[in-house]
Amino acid sequence: MRNPMHSLIVVLSFLVTLVTLGGAGSPAFADPPRASHDHWRNTNYPSHYVMYDSATRTYVETVDCRVMWRFTLVSNEMNNLTLYDASRGMTVLLNYDGMFLKPAGAANFSLYQNGTFDTRTMFDHIDANGAHTGTVVKRHGCRWEEWFPGGGAAAFTFVQGGADVNAVEMYDGSRSMWVRLETEGRMYLKQGGSGFNFFKNGRWRW
Repeated sequence: MRNPMHSLIVVLSFLVTLVTLGGAGSPAFADPPRASHDHWRNTNYPSHYVMYDSATRTYVETVDCRVMWRFTLVSNEMNNLTLYDASRGMTVLLNYDGMFLKPAGAANFSLYQNGTFDTRTMFDHIDANGAHTGTVVKRHGCRWEEWFPGGGAAAFTFVQGGADVNAVEMYDGSRSMWVRLETEGRMYLKQGGSGFNFFKNGRWRW
C-alpha cells in the first residue's frame, strides 16, 4: 500500500520544479495586465494622465497634453502602482484615490492630484451585424487615433476633451467632429451646432 505522505511529497516536489523552471531567466517583474494599472487619469483634469508605453517599457506622464515625464516601474501591487523618475529623483505612487509624490530625501508620500485607474484606452466599434469596423486607441499627449481594418496608418486623429465615469469625448478638427465613446459601449458623433447622435455600438477592450 502506497504511503500517502510519500505521494504528497512527490506532488509538492513536482510543483516546485514547475515554478523554478517557469521563473528561470524571467525579468524581475512582468508587464502589468492591460485591464489594471496601465492607465491612470486625473479625475479633475482630463489632459493629465499616466499611461504605460509597451515600446519602451516605461510609464509616460502627459500634462496639459504634453509628454512631460517618463518613469520606470518600482512595484505593481493590487491597488498601488509605484514608479520612479531618475531625472528628478521622484517616486510616484498611483492608486484609485490619486497621485502621491515623494521627492528625493522625503520620508513619506504626499497627495498631489486626485485620480483613478481607468481601463478605457481602446474601443472597438462594430456594425449592425456585430462585425468589427474599426478601433479608437488612446496615445500620449491627449491624442486618440482611429484605425480601420487593413489600414496601415491611423485614418483619423483626435484630441481628448472631457472624460468621466460615463464617457470619453474627443475632437477631430479636420472634420469639426466630436466623438463620444460611452463606457457602456456606444459611439456618438456631433458636428457643428447639433447635439450628439448615435452612430455605432462598440466595446472597450477591458
